[in-house]
Amino acid sequence: MYELDICACAVLKALNRQSLNSRYRIDPKKNDGLDYAFQETVHGAARQKLPAGDCDQCRGWLTSAIQYYEARGPTPPRLKAPLWRSPEADKSPTHQQRVHKHKERISRHRSAHAAPKTPPSYWDIGFPDTVKVERINRAANGMHKAKEAEIEAEIAAGEGIWRRNAKGKGKARAK
Repeated sequence: MYELDICACAVLKALNRQSLNSRYRIDPKKNDGLDYAFQETVHGAARQKLPAGDCDQCRGWLTSAIQYYEARGPTPPRLKAPLWRSPEADKSPTHQQRVHKHKERISRHRSAHAAPKTPPSYWDIGFPDTVKVERINRAANGMHKAKEAEIEAEIAAGEGIWRRNAKGKGKARAK
């Protein structure tokens, strides 16, 4: 009976919390006149112009590749003609910039809208025990908060396709 009360409490909290879709919506002005995230099939050169994305597997590979190149160090300079003036100050890119540049160059995942992330333990078969359910719910809440922070950052920067709903103004209302 006690577990049932805890579950009922969690369900009531979830129902009182507003979803992201009730607080934010896609701005048709920034999305080719569409108010939903439409994934149009794009081929060839037009596909290469789309922003690069990644998945968990690619992210792991990319991280290890960047670590390899950092451990290896810079490649020796090729033979060049002598410089007639002093070289400019070295503006070496940050780690994040190098990762982004590499991803833009090699990524196979390209789309106008970022694909939603898979919920935690989505592919696990079977019924999880209570401890695992709590861990899954914490991870899901973390993903939810990260998505909201990402949307808020896009809105604040004036980028992206999201905007706040007129009713909710982007913040959860207490009930």
